[in-house]
Amino acid sequence: MTVVIEAKHSRLLPLVLPLQTCQAGTHRAQLLNLLRYSVGYYLHLSQLSRNAVNADGVRSLLLKTNRLLRVKGLHSKKLIPNPNPQLMRNISVLLLLAASASAFAQKADIVTVSTVKPKNGQRMAWEAAYKTHIAKFHGTTDKTNVYEIMSGPSTGYYHLVGPAGTFADFDTQRSDETAHNLDLDKTFFPMLGDSYEGVYQTIDSCGIRPGTPADAFVVSVRHLKEGLNMQDYRRELARASKIRTAQKSAFWTNFSTSYYEQQWDGSDQVTITVRALKDGFKSLANGFYPAEPTATPSFRDDYVRLYGHAAWDARVKLMDEAVVKTTQYIMKLRRDLSSK
Repeated sequence: MTVVIEAKHSRLLPLVLPLQTCQAGTHRAQLLNLLRYSVGYYLHLSQLSRNAVNADGVRSLLLKTNRLLRVKGLHSKKLIPNPNPQLMRNISVLLLLAASASAFAQKADIVTVSTVKPKNGQRMAWEAAYKTHIAKFHGTTDKTNVYEIMSGPSTGYYHLVGPAGTFADFDTQRSDETAHNLDLDKTFFPMLGDSYEGVYQTIDSCGIRPGTPADAFVVSVRHLKEGLNMQDYRRELARASKIRTAQKSAFWTNFSTSYYEQQWDGSDQVTITVRALKDGFKSLANGFYPAEPTATPSFRDDYVRLYGHAAWDARVKLMDEAVVKTTQYIMKLRRDLSSK
């Protein structure tokens, strides 16, 4: 017998658990209910992917499940009346199997970006060829967004951004890989003057309202100091995100960034912050958003209130020394070149 349990965690696939060892009749039905609520509740807390599961954890989970069922108005029925030791062992084994399956479920937070520049005089021809390629190979799967860089030394380059995936995706290939690559060889690469690839991992906790839809963006590329403690650096970004997200001024309520770390970049750790301008490039003008009231607490005030003076001093020292070099540019989403 097999049951599919829909996990309450949007990042994880449904869990398929074998129940051959379960007892028949009432106990089996009750066990299914236990698994349905227990695994869903456990996944909702994101515990399976973060914490090791042991006997004490299973016992704690069962107690939580009983409380959850009481909250749902099911207190008139015992979850498993007078369960015998064998049945409880079955429950523990199944929960451990669920834990193991979730522990290996990877979060879709890896983005591959191809940055390309058409040859001089080939821009319009390249765009036309790429539109055809997108419609043929990226219409329903492997959807791609195209962004055009509009300022700085990379003006005229395009970012071709694939869908968020996992490291495991590097172990697979498209079912039409040969035809896809042949089309690129014939219609895409011959018109390119320059191209390079980058792989990035997004960390939502370091952004501010990440994923806000927009057509205009400001991109900040930061090269960090060699040997920087990245755990401390991410902690400070996450704290800043928490404070800024809570601020109620017009500027900060409309402020959105996504944070990425480049993978396999060697000792030169590179981070990318993409600010989404949902009100367009015009929102960059001074005074576009109303000024904050004069009594608004400063970022420092809010930080010290939450984390203390010593943490503030440590933050200042860390952040002052963290960044070696920063470059910025603006870009726009080219919907006409992107997957529909």
